[in-house]
Amino acid sequence: MMRILGFLVLVCLFVLSACGSDPIKEDLMSYVNVELLEISSIEREAIDSYSSVSGENYTDDWTMYETMDTISIPTYESFVVKLESIRPQTKELREIHEIYIEGSNAQLQGFKMIRVALKLQSHDKVFEANELLDKGRTKIRQFQTELEDLMEAYNVEYENEPL
Repeated sequence: MMRILGFLVLVCLFVLSACGSDPIKEDLMSYVNVELLEISSIEREAIDSYSSVSGENYTDDWTMYETMDTISIPTYESFVVKLESIRPQTKELREIHEIYIEGSNAQLQGFKMIRVALKLQSHDKVFEANELLDKGRTKIRQFQTELEDLMEAYNVEYENEPL
């Protein structure tokens, strides 16, 4: 009887250890469904405010300057601070997260350069700003692609669709 009970305990332990959690999967689930979700609305607010005064929505330099100075830049700065405070636990996710930080910092510098360009009425600064924004968008697309690849590899899905 003791042998059977001992055998059953060993089998249960083996099954439970096989069902153990994967640290990358756990880190990834927390990252996409908690940490990024908490700050995504801040990023969206900053990008929306910028979009409201640029491209097809551009009306004049003063409106763009004011919006960038009072809404877009401070909001995006807040987003970047919160993004940089996220500390993924696993190496795989940390590497991808660093790409997002790099892209977001480039975008922030691009926003700031737009403000300088508007203040100085400098076409050269506009060109610099656009290069920074392009670099930021490229890095953020790279981040999104690598994150989605990692999510697929570990069978992790968004609990809520990303904004």
